[in-house]
Parts: sequence; C-alpha cells; structure tokens
Amino acid sequence: MRKFSSLLFILFLGQSLYSFNDYAVISGRVKNAQSKELSIVIYRDASSGLEFVYNAPIDPDGYFKTFVDIEFPVIGYFKIGSMASPIYLQPNDSIFLQLDESNFKESIRFSGNGSENLMMYTQYFRVSENASKAKLNQAETKNFTDVNDEEFIHASDSFIRANTHLIDSLKNIYHPASEFYSYLKTEMYYRNAEQVVSFPVMKNYMMKLNTPPSYSKPFTDFISKQNFKDETLSRQPDYIKFLNSTLTYFVITSLQPNENISYEELYVRKYTFIQQKIQSRRLQLAVMGALISEAIEINQANFVQKMYDEFIKETADIVLANALKDKMKQVSSLAIGEKATNFILTDINGKKVSLSDFKGKLIYLDFWATWCGPCMMEMPKSIELQKKFSGDKNIVFLFVSIDDDEKKWKQIVKERNLTGTHLISPGRNSAIVKQYNVVSIPRHYIISKDGTILDANASGPSDKNTEALIRKYLN
Repeated sequence: MRKFSSLLFILFLGQSLYSFNDYAVISGRVKNAQSKELSIVIYRDASSGLEFVYNAPIDPDGYFKTFVDIEFPVIGYFKIGSMASPIYLQPNDSIFLQLDESNFKESIRFSGNGSENLMMYTQYFRVSENASKAKLNQAETKNFTDVNDEEFIHASDSFIRANTHLIDSLKNIYHPASEFYSYLKTEMYYRNAEQVVSFPVMKNYMMKLNTPPSYSKPFTDFISKQNFKDETLSRQPDYIKFLNSTLTYFVITSLQPNENISYEELYVRKYTFIQQKIQSRRLQLAVMGALISEAIEINQANFVQKMYDEFIKETADIVLANALKDKMKQVSSLAIGEKATNFILTDINGKKVSLSDFKGKLIYLDFWATWCGPCMMEMPKSIELQKKFSGDKNIVFLFVSIDDDEKKWKQIVKERNLTGTHLISPGRNSAIVKQYNVVSIPRHYIISKDGTILDANASGPSDKNTEALIRKYLN
C-alpha cells in the first residue's frame, strides 16, 4: 500500500512529573535481542495522524521499561527492528511484554493490568490479517474494474458479520475491558465503512479515468444510513477517516456536469461541508485535524491554513498543538522555491554521494523501498521514463531506498536492472525521511538545477503527465 505507518514526529521523553492515572507503564523482556531499543508509538489524537514515540533501551539481559504519557485510551503499536504489532493502552495500565525477536509474531505475550485487552487485540489482528491476505489473493484472480457495486456492498456486509463473530468469540476467551470491546467493534465497522465510501474513487483511479467517480444506488443508500453525529467517537481514528472520506463523496456529488476542481478547491469545499454536515464542534475539529494532516503529508499545508488556525486556537491538547506547529514549520521548508536540504548517502557500490553533487542538473528524486508494492510496480515505468531522457545530460534520476535490509536492496536493484542513481537511507525513521516529510512511499520530488524545490509532490513515472512535467522544468 502507498500508505505506510506514517512516522511524522518523535517525542523524546525527558524527566516528567506524572499525576496518578496519567500514564501507562510498559516493561518487559526481549529474548534473542538484536535491537538496542523497543519503541512504543501512540496516536494521541484521532484526527492528526501524528505519532508520538517512546523509546525504551534494551539492557544486556533483554529488559526494558518506559512510561507512556496518556490521559485517555489510545491506540498505536510497538516496534522492534522492522517488526511491529498493534497496541491499545489506557491510563493506569501496567503491562509486562515478553517476546523473542527471532520469532516475533508467535512469541508475543502480555501480562499485568490491561494485558487482556492487548492479547485480544494482537490475536484479532493476527486472524484478520490472514483473512485479508486470503481475500486479497482471491481478489487478484478478478479484474478490479469488473467488481460489481452490489457484490462489493454484499462482501462488505459479510465482512462485518464475520468480524463481529470473531470479536465476540475473542471476548469470551480474553475477557477484555468493556471499553476496549466497544472500541474494537467500532474500529472494525468504520474501517470497513471508510473502504466502502472510498471504493468508487479507488475504482476510478485504478481505471485511470479523468472524470469524477459516480456513486450507484447501493453506495448512496449505504452512506445515507450512516451516523455523522456521534461525538463519543471523536477520538476513534477510523470514524474520523470515514467522515473525511464521506466529505469527498459530498464534494463529488455536488459537482456540476463536466466540472473539475483542483486539489486546493477540494479542501475548500470539504471545509464548507464540515460546517454543513457535522453539527458537533468536537467532531468538526477532529475532521479538520485529519484534513490538516492529509495536506501536510502531500506538502500542501497552504491549502488548509484557515482550518489550521481554527484547530490550533480551539484544541485543548497543547502537546498535539505544538506537534502540529512543528510539522507546519517543517513543511514550509519544503515549499516551492525553498532550497532542497542537502544529504550524503551511500550508493550501491559503497560510494558516498551527495545531493549537491548534481548541482546544474534537474533532479527527479524518488523515495521507495523493496517491500513497497506500489513502488515496485512503478519501477518498470521508471525505466521507460528514463529511456525517454537517455540522451539528456541535464537530468538525473535519483532513487533513495528506505529499506532496512541493505543486502536485499542491492539484490533487487541488480536483479531487475534498475537504472538511475541508487542510494540507501535505512529505516523509516532516518534523517532524510524526516527532512523530506516522507510519510508514504513512493514519493517524488523535482529539484531544479540550482538546488531549489520545484515540486514537493510530483507525479510518479506511471503518470502520463510526468514526462511533460519534467520537460517543462528542463526548458
């Protein structure tokens, strides 16, 4: 998927004074530890998508401990090396986590206050992940564009019934807190609902149509039955994502025949529909936060300045507000005309290569990884694109992999004869990932001959407009 777990912001814990019930304690032991630390990543807010990371050093005997500052239930994940597993935390939880890094998924065990929630959450994701893989394999045998709308809605209903049964079965095994049980059912329902609402848009994209998607009666009926007023779900990420996707539906269905709108106008109209369709101010702010985060992700924060100003003024979460301010400041440094941050990375032959080495050339900068499906799908198109500029010495195609596995990266580049200049910056937390706001891959930049940013969210090689875009900047 394009979208990976967005590593947007790291909050380093210093000395803090905790009041009772304002934190969770996570300690544990890692067997066969190869990593030096275990990270706890949480989302303080359902809307912004900002991640707050608490790093727990692992001592020589494998033990670790950290405090997670929370005033309300949160979701997130814990991560060691390149492996991760979901977590759900409540204030006053005291969790002891045991795992074997050499056998990650099968070895995870929790004990202590709140552990029943985590054991159920882990098992639910394990079972549902396997079911999703089976569903994906089945879907690959059928052309995406041949999927019937009614069949899709029916499959959605079947998914909800099956997962409701799974959650109820796991409840009888693990006996979780009632709040967590309700949370998980709501998360499952609205994650599915968001996919249903987004399906026509995704289908249009896969068919490479340049016209707005159409919504058949099964979809309009489904949307008309949904609840847009549940203020109790303002901290539920999947509910906020669902509301955001529904705003896209309202905008599209309000368009005049043959009317097309820009990305910027889409955000303006979404803001209008927030006021019209969502009565609760708390929900309005939550959805605004989602739109702000979305715009930051594509380096277009200027699209949502009005929403950002309102959100910062009214949010009660000072930590979140400060984090968003930092992100807006960072994105402003990636605006068109700003100087591209220099970096020095290692190429496939072990040679140090700097961005500044290519001064005087137009740079098409591509962030990718071997584990990213869409990235690998783009590579054949990238080779074709490069051939169209093979005689032009004024452009360089520069690829930066964020793979953790350098050996696999080298193997893929060589086996598939990937052309261009290939560099590696291991890990989703690397400095260049933060400097260039790479929260999803593939991600493309175009940098001018004098080193300034021309496009901070350029189209990919498979886009038919990319060649013309590059030629425009070359001339």
